[in-house]
Amino acid sequence: VTPDADGIIASGTWNNGRIQWELTSDGILTFTGDLFLYESENYPWQAYSEYITRIEVSDGIIDIPSGAFRGFSNLTGVYLGSSVQTLGRGVFANCVSIQTVTLPAGISWLSAEVFRGCSSLRTVEFAPGCNLVSVGEYAFADSGIVKFAAPNGLRSIEENAFSGCTALQSVSLQGSVSTIESGAFSGCSGLQHIILGASVEKIADSFDGFTSLISVEIYTNTQLCTFKDCTSLSTVVIGGQMTEVEPFSFYGCSALSSVVIQAPIDEIGEYAFAYCSSLTLFKIPDEVKKINSGAFMGTGIIQITFPSAVKQILVGAFSNSALREIYFPGSAPEMITATAFDGVTATSYYPAGNATWTEDKLQNYGGNITWLPQ
Repeated sequence: VTPDADGIIASGTWNNGRIQWELTSDGILTFTGDLFLYESENYPWQAYSEYITRIEVSDGIIDIPSGAFRGFSNLTGVYLGSSVQTLGRGVFANCVSIQTVTLPAGISWLSAEVFRGCSSLRTVEFAPGCNLVSVGEYAFADSGIVKFAAPNGLRSIEENAFSGCTALQSVSLQGSVSTIESGAFSGCSGLQHIILGASVEKIADSFDGFTSLISVEIYTNTQLCTFKDCTSLSTVVIGGQMTEVEPFSFYGCSALSSVVIQAPIDEIGEYAFAYCSSLTLFKIPDEVKKINSGAFMGTGIIQITFPSAVKQILVGAFSNSALREIYFPGSAPEMITATAFDGVTATSYYPAGNATWTEDKLQNYGGNITWLPQ
């Protein structure tokens, strides 16, 4: 292809002349006009895809239709004008050289597969005040994205939106995110950090078995998902208004060593922290009333203090844990089941003179417990 005297390789109009396009010898494909709604299977600029390294969409253009730049393998840069509101299905799919994209403030919808297969795409940024509401199915699937922090207005992440993003390390879903559909992060084998904000109401999947996960912050009102067998998970923060650490939430998280609970938790579910062997310190929140079966089974906890609110400690709650010292600063719980401390050898301290600590309460509960008043 030989450019003309002005360095233009090709040019033309689209959508009944309302869109003008031009490709120059420096590889820049420029679009000007006031609409971009006309969709086609054969866009004229696609014939020059091997020469295109940058696309610039000027202000005034609203929508970019499906597949308009699909498979432009040499495309490295994209500029989207502030008027762009919608990116159609697969607009930049398989553009394997794109590394960074900034989405304009007016963008409201990322359609399915819009950046699917963009293996070099590392960074997605959002202009201040970005109006993005939804990330469509497979929108970033199999891309090289490393970090995703949801803009404030984002509400939903659709099925498989980030599936197969093996380079994805950090996800922050705060702001208005309320729905995370099934498979949204399936196959994200490098995911290390997750923040779930207070607006999250639905998570279709768990994060079970994400073995690269290191830290989790949960500020939802209901946890909605588990992190079972996340064997590298070391730090957990539980905030928001959750009232229960749900059953099996962190079962088998053998590297978990720090749990900070800021939420008004009043119940710890069955096997919630079972086999967290690196968990040597744990503060039971003051509001907790019930500790369910196996909740701390096989943990590394050496010392535990039961707040006065605790009324029930159920079957095997601390069985085969590393407990050596147990403190009850208040009245005796209403129920401690016969195997609550199965396999534990420890000294347990209770308040001298508290009439609720009768002889029938000073039992072994499946272990070898020495009771001392203090």
